[in-house]
Amino acid sequence: MHILTPAHGEGTYLLAVSNARGAGAAMPTVNYLSWDGLSTRLGDCGVTKNALVAAKAELDLSGIGDIREIELTREQLCYLGVAL
Repeated sequence: MHILTPAHGEGTYLLAVSNARGAGAAMPTVNYLSWDGLSTRLGDCGVTKNALVAAKAELDLSGIGDIREIELTREQLCYLGVAL
């Protein structure tokens, strides 16, 4: 998963979900209006607090954060708002 904060959209977050189809495959994206909303949903899907803190620190530093090594079920992806 990748989280981006567009320079023009301060306070908004774009969640991009990579998949097993490999490099070059389209990544579904979802916009969130707040970090609180996004991090709550990710936590509900099993992302640890430490992973969320690390991703937020990366976002604050560079505008891009990654959460790796997590597999989400179809239901979790739907809960996050990812169109399948």
